[in-house]
Amino acid sequence: MPVLYSRLPMLSNVWYNPLNSRDIVRGGELMTEYNLGKWHHVLNGQGKTFTINGKKVAMFKFEGELFAFEDECPHVGASLGTGKLEGKLVACPAHGWQFDVTNGECVTVDRCDDGCMVETYPVKIENDEIILSLPS
Repeated sequence: MPVLYSRLPMLSNVWYNPLNSRDIVRGGELMTEYNLGKWHHVLNGQGKTFTINGKKVAMFKFEGELFAFEDECPHVGASLGTGKLEGKLVACPAHGWQFDVTNGECVTVDRCDDGCMVETYPVKIENDEIILSLPS
């Protein structure tokens, strides 16, 4: 069962079970898979944020599929997991830069440099549980 930090306001959206992980090799890269609990905890359009071994991760459900990416806007470092999701685009709450949750690309052309994006992470559902893979 995942740990839910709901009693601490600043961590009310952060949850995972630190004891439930395993190392795998994916595409020649060593990754660690983390079990984040039941997938129904992530509601359509509502972001979840995690800090796992110092890495900040945001997760959104779009059209019934989960997408995970780094939870830090490259512009000023604001949490993208607290941003507003419109379609497949999440807007940074600080300055409105928009990122495609499916691939991490910045789509705010007039503000983003070429190649401006956030790193995405593989996420899947296994036995009704969210499994997130992060580089080890």
